Amino acid sequence: MKKIILFILSLGIFYTFTQAKNLEQEQNTSSNLVSVSIAPQAFFVKKIAANTLDINVILPPNSNEHNFEFKPSTMKKLEKSDIYFTIGLEFEKVFTDKFKQNFPKLQVVNMQKNIALIQTHDTHEHSHEHEHHEHEHFDPHTWLDPILVQTMALNIYDTL
Repeated sequence: MKKIILFILSLGIFYTFTQAKNLEQEQNTSSNLVSVSIAPQAFFVKKIAANTLDINVILPPNSNEHNFEFKPSTMKKLEKSDIYFTIGLEFEKVFTDKFKQNFPKLQVVNMQKNIALIQTHDTHEHSHEHEHHEHEHFDPHTWLDPILVQTMALNIYDTL
């Protein structure tokens, strides 16, 4: 009798673990994953999607976009993403075409669509040449302007 009870308990435990594993696999494959470059984008997407999406933030807190390097884990999450919202950062400009080539199911969406960017001028001198160079740049910090955030929110809403 003890063997029968032990056998039934063992089957119950085995069944529970296999069902938990299956549920975890279903959640990993069926969840909608959206990637963004920075935390403010994640905030906007989360508010609009009302917690119906998993959000992957590519640039970790307190990191610098100018010396950021992708880790394999970051690339794996990006590959699993359905949508990648860009916001005009330099590393996005370098890698976006590569993402489109390597991750064909990834929809890349520019959150700054329909936004007139503010032009800035980067001026610097080269000490060895003593020449003065001007480079045209645009300020990507559109998430700081509440009026521009409305346009970005519409872009997110239309995409989702």
